[in-house]
Amino acid sequence: MAFIAPRLGDRFFSAVEVRIAAVVCHRRLTVLMTSGLALPTRAAVLSIELIPWPGIHEFSYLLSDRKAWPLEPAYNPPRLKPYVQ
Repeated sequence: MAFIAPRLGDRFFSAVEVRIAAVVCHRRLTVLMTSGLALPTRAAVLSIELIPWPGIHEFSYLLSDRKAWPLEPAYNPPRLKPYVQ
């Protein structure tokens, strides 16, 4: 579509970009608008799709045992014996 009519939505997207740029300059307004869109959207989705029940993942046993997933030597330094005179 861009090869056929590259300037098809130029006027519309330029106007949208100017309005978004004006809002982004105000940090508090941006945070309020983001949360103001996210919370009602999540509430609307909850009526369609409920909160998922936690379950056991088929590969969770790999993360439960350090033998299956050992720490790197750099992150697991050897224990030093206390200095005694």
